[in-house]
Amino acid sequence: MPVSFSLDDKHDSMIISGANAGGKTVVLKTAGLLSLMALSGLPVPARRAQVPFFTSVLADIGDHQSLAANLSTFTSHVANISRMIEVCRAPALVLLDEVGTGTDPEEGSALGVAVVDHFRKVCGANVMATTHYSGLKVYAANEEAVLNASVEFDEKTLRPTYRLLVGVAGSSSGLEIARRFGISDEIIGAAAANVNDSLLQATEYLRRIKRESEQAATLRQALEEERAAVAEKFASLEKEADKKEAQRQTSFQAALEKIVRDFERRSQELLATIQDRSERLKLERETQRRVAELKREAQRAASTSRGREPSAAPTSTSSRPVRVVREGQVVTGSRATRTSLKVSAQDLSEPEHAQYVAAPARNIAVGDHVRLSSFGSVGIVDSVKGDEAEVRVKSLRFREKLENLELVEEITPVKRQSGRFAKLRPTSYTAQLSTSDENIRSELNVIGQRADEAVDAVDKFLDAASLGGLSQLRIVHGHGTGALRRAIAELLKDHPHVARFAAAPQDQGGSGATVVELRQ
Repeated sequence: MPVSFSLDDKHDSMIISGANAGGKTVVLKTAGLLSLMALSGLPVPARRAQVPFFTSVLADIGDHQSLAANLSTFTSHVANISRMIEVCRAPALVLLDEVGTGTDPEEGSALGVAVVDHFRKVCGANVMATTHYSGLKVYAANEEAVLNASVEFDEKTLRPTYRLLVGVAGSSSGLEIARRFGISDEIIGAAAANVNDSLLQATEYLRRIKRESEQAATLRQALEEERAAVAEKFASLEKEADKKEAQRQTSFQAALEKIVRDFERRSQELLATIQDRSERLKLERETQRRVAELKREAQRAASTSRGREPSAAPTSTSSRPVRVVREGQVVTGSRATRTSLKVSAQDLSEPEHAQYVAAPARNIAVGDHVRLSSFGSVGIVDSVKGDEAEVRVKSLRFREKLENLELVEEITPVKRQSGRFAKLRPTSYTAQLSTSDENIRSELNVIGQRADEAVDAVDKFLDAASLGGLSQLRIVHGHGTGALRRAIAELLKDHPHVARFAAAPQDQGGSGATVVELRQ
């Protein structure tokens, strides 16, 4: 049966008690033998061992009585202990088996206590002693640095278990051992009757302590097993929680990636719409630029015509290529310079741009004319898929929800008369030139407008100013966040009417306004 114990600075000695033939002496021999093996450099048969470099390993084990040497059991022990006291040098290991035995129990117990105390305090030795004396057991209980220990005895089977119990003193159980080895119950009963009450009480007290110690050890073992089970369960729960957290993270990552993909798709669709609108605005500006050039050409032709026939009478207007009309009546002379000049470049048989009105409500089908509520443009439905339709507006295509489309129908176009200046421009344009004496503005204020509204207003302002023959303009956009200024600068940079532009001088608004010089 393996034994485990520890002697250190706090507990330098151990008193071992318990039943006879329970293994007390074996504990002493084991400690001495393993210490000598360690000091000799031999492997120690233990799971873990730490042995000091003892200067002395001294032992009084066994009965050395001798008739030839005139030594009794007691005298042989005393002689051996006397020699050990003489040669003891610290650090030392002292092993005493049945110290103080062989004489009167009272005197033997007192001698045993004195010997153990001398080796501890004078020699500075680690002492291990076995005993049946109550005096030594009480000494170990009262001394903080001395441990009580006992070898276990099974009271049910009346057999020792050879286990070393540290911290608990043991009873000798002499009567039970005698019964086990064949002493009759009559003799055992007589002996028990002769034991005094105090000894019986002491023996019962030791037995109760032993039982409580065993129960505490059993409870401690149960608690350790329960703690291990709880720790294992906690580890499994933690592992399960980590697994669920990993699954949650995976689900979250998948949902996040889906949201990002949807966002990117919608961004691309919005970007495409913005690009289509930008392209549409560019086409509209190019159309307006060409119309403006055509208007200027028509104005020059009209001026040339007036120079050749300055005295023409009103009655000759039927033979002139251009009719000057004011409020529905033909006018001549100087009054013509303040009227509206209308020049048609189309033949009487050609229609003007188509006009549309709202059609009766019905389901939108392929080929219908519809008006886009977002742009106000009219296009033709090329396809319908679910709640969306693909609409073609000239060379552009838009994908729009059906709820944002208005079903329209074309009305009969208004015919226009043609003039002799039709050859000056493509037949698909109609130029309207205003030469009234109204003052053309040279300044535009767009403060408070959105960027797209401001860009459209500036674009129209530039066309009107170019037709009016102005050379310099001022656009007031304010400071703010700078969004209006950047949007207007982006328009002016590529505009066909603009020669150059810059921030206004400080006395004209500084960076809150832009001065534009038009092409002449």
